Amino acid sequence: MAGLIAQAPTVHDSYFVGERLATHDELTYTMGEHPSIFRCKTEWGCFWQEHPEEAIALYRELMSSPVFGYIHTSLWHREMVRPRLIAWNEADQKRLPEAWKNFTQELEASTNVLLRMEAKALAMSDATNAAQAGAAKQDWWSIVRSNREELVANNVELFYLGWGMGYDPEAEALDQEYWDHTVRGGKTRDTFAAQKQFLKENKPFDFIAFANAFQQRSYSQTQALELQPLITAYKSNLVAQADSHDLRMSGALSHVGFLEKDVNRIANPPPANPQPLTASASAKPAPVLPLTKVIPSPTRTPEAVTNVMTVDQFLAIPLESLTNTDISDVKITAHHLFGDKLVLDIQYSAMVYSFNQNGDWNSTRNTALPAIAVLDLASRHWEVIGRPEVDLSAQTRFYPHTVLWRGELFESEGRQISRYDPRTSAWQVLPVSDGENYELFVVNDQLYGANGEQIFEIVDGGKSTRILASTRRQPPMSLLDREDLGMPALFAGPGHSLQVSTRGKIFTWTGSDWQQDYAALKTSLPPVISPEEVLFRTDGFNLAAGITRLGIETNQPEFLVGQKRRVDNPNMPPEQTPLWQLPKELTLTGVAAAWHQESLYLLEDHSEARDIIDPKQHLITGRQMLPQDGYHAALVCFSRDLPLPQKIFLKFEHPTGNPPVAGMGSGSRPSPWAASPAWMTVTTNLLIFGVEQPNFFTPGGGNQRTGMGYQTGIWLQPIAPIESRIAGQKQAQIEEQQRTAAQAEQARKDRFAKIDLNHNGIIDPDEKEAALDDPAFIESQLENIDTNHDGWLEAEELAYFDANQNKILEPKEQKGIELTITLLAQRALKKFDANGNGRLEPEEYREFLNARPAAVVQSLARDGMPAHFFGRETRGGNSPLQELESVLRQQTVAGLHINSMMMTVFTSRREGPTGTPLNQQELFKAMVEFYWQHPGGGVRPQPGR
Repeated sequence: MAGLIAQAPTVHDSYFVGERLATHDELTYTMGEHPSIFRCKTEWGCFWQEHPEEAIALYRELMSSPVFGYIHTSLWHREMVRPRLIAWNEADQKRLPEAWKNFTQELEASTNVLLRMEAKALAMSDATNAAQAGAAKQDWWSIVRSNREELVANNVELFYLGWGMGYDPEAEALDQEYWDHTVRGGKTRDTFAAQKQFLKENKPFDFIAFANAFQQRSYSQTQALELQPLITAYKSNLVAQADSHDLRMSGALSHVGFLEKDVNRIANPPPANPQPLTASASAKPAPVLPLTKVIPSPTRTPEAVTNVMTVDQFLAIPLESLTNTDISDVKITAHHLFGDKLVLDIQYSAMVYSFNQNGDWNSTRNTALPAIAVLDLASRHWEVIGRPEVDLSAQTRFYPHTVLWRGELFESEGRQISRYDPRTSAWQVLPVSDGENYELFVVNDQLYGANGEQIFEIVDGGKSTRILASTRRQPPMSLLDREDLGMPALFAGPGHSLQVSTRGKIFTWTGSDWQQDYAALKTSLPPVISPEEVLFRTDGFNLAAGITRLGIETNQPEFLVGQKRRVDNPNMPPEQTPLWQLPKELTLTGVAAAWHQESLYLLEDHSEARDIIDPKQHLITGRQMLPQDGYHAALVCFSRDLPLPQKIFLKFEHPTGNPPVAGMGSGSRPSPWAASPAWMTVTTNLLIFGVEQPNFFTPGGGNQRTGMGYQTGIWLQPIAPIESRIAGQKQAQIEEQQRTAAQAEQARKDRFAKIDLNHNGIIDPDEKEAALDDPAFIESQLENIDTNHDGWLEAEELAYFDANQNKILEPKEQKGIELTITLLAQRALKKFDANGNGRLEPEEYREFLNARPAAVVQSLARDGMPAHFFGRETRGGNSPLQELESVLRQQTVAGLHINSMMMTVFTSRREGPTGTPLNQQELFKAMVEFYWQHPGGGVRPQPGR
């Protein structure tokens, strides 16, 4: 029966995988987690064999597949009641030792490297002392290292969980090499074969099918040379079918042309410059936790980073003072800085036991309990205070619901406002509690509570309140009583005033009422409030991701950095211009942010997440956050006096401390629901980092494994060494700016001397006329040509090129116009190509058009260049830059306002002096000259008039 089951096609193919790639993603499921006939044969097959040799034949058959590596531990480790060989009679019983010895010798002498490895693994299992086991293991590693290339090239992932030998960094490196080379190469081979078949079939062009087939273009030079004749034949077939008026066919030719260009580049690479030899990278250090499974990450090019700073001051939160036992899953849910005290709201899982009235055990349940941890930053002393369990329906979802005021802890939880009494170690419910939860704020040494319905000050030691606003009051008694409070945030304003940010506005308390200051700053997340400023953040989904600073004393908002919204919404107001431009590789969503001494700090994740797996139970027991390129995160500093940021690379190094990262890596673009749990705050002399999982949303996209397997705590880094390195980078940037400016000035002087032929210190009209076809001169004059600095060349700006003022477009003048359009297109491509792929995608092209009035966009659509067309396919094989030049040129032509009668004359006659049809350049020349010679005479009605 076992044989019949094992020979069933689907069952057989799951174990004898042939030439196809078989990774742990499949085999852990089919062989590891679920029962299989092959595991059953390994564990129990000897019991249904008549003789020992038949059992050995069964093992030999099982070992003929590399997949045996996923079930072989069942053969290695056997109890007395389940031996590897059995006998049904006395004669076979006597032959068992010899039969097993012959089998292991057969394995040792085999030419199959996997069988030799099995022999050594069995020797380790049967060793009677540590010396024997160690010698067998050394022999096993000798086999592995001698046959590394063959083992890594096997189509089965052999070193998942160390081939059953337990965690080892070298085995992990073998497994990673398998993913980097064998899996990637196998997928590439399959894709390459499918692409060749696609081209050979010469099917009618279908954009979706073509895009799917040729999405992967990572070819070797040999593969590229093999593809070249197939692409040529395929393109030739398309050309034979082409219709010059069929835009779809033009688009097809364009896409095939892009593929052809990529393949030609790989087939005929430019000669490489010799590179200096570099030392090989050292092996990764072994993780602290012993059983790991690498989650393979996409192949990426390592960075060359040298200035890595190690952060090693990790302070774990001590939980000994909590009375519960079996504490687990400890997480920080909020952090607040009050002077030199850091207050953390924490939540942990614990077993809660209930007893009857006689004191006998009744039941046990696992539940989540709240607590508060207070760190004295000066002494590094923790105080951890437990909180009573709160029913889920009564828990507060406010972020700032715990504050430290005048040395005492106050909390709004369980629909009560309470104060902690350190003398009795108990929480006292304040009389002001009214059955609602509130956000608590300490502003100007006063305590306030607020929610969506009211704002009040807590006075008389918590015995009473002073209502400052309430939407419940009828009739209204203050300006805010009529406002939508939203989630109000209270903070200090100029002159120690009290300010509040509501859903739509910012108000200041005058002592008797509120006065409106200005429209509230857009925010999607709780504002970060400090004594000097408030940072307002948007999430990048419904609102464009951005950080705005409101200075406490200046009371002036500054839009610091921003990024375009992830979902384009034409109804949203135009985005502001930020103080600093983000590097293209930096994603603002989910990045931790802090402000310090006129500088903005961002913490950019650069880690790699790896699950920790118990190989026996096949359970994830933790998650490691490993550094990529030698660092976990980059501290990006934007300084007010420099346009470019500085970067400090941080490596968080502690045996059990959870690095403040999420394993997302650089350049990733998480959704708002997958925001990084990392946080960062700053004091006068410290940067503080941590990992947080607030209750009001699910960080990490619901991934609760971010801190699994680590201690919960915070990291401290003195800020002086960071500021010293930043100062060095800033000085280098300033010196580079000075060098660049000096070179630019010298280049300007050289250009001027070249053009100023009579050396009179000015550019005369004839000198200007002579220089109009000089690209360097045109580039130096762009600001003078594009007088309104909008990046487009308007018809009225063409007057610059009529240097001799004869209202005739001379060849040099026309060349200058073409150079200008090309330079403006290059600038636009650089500015609006947000993802840096060398072209404008549809959403990027829409942003490019948004800089122009709606009438211009309508004009472009009327002239054959709709806004949705540009980023999807280019026409006639043009490059993205050529398409952009075409758009700019069309707008210049549209601005000439040639009326319909004159346009008919131009397009119907279209004959030059020799009687030949006018080409596009001659037609453009005629239109410009008519525009210059008849100002206002040929104007056609503007759109909308």
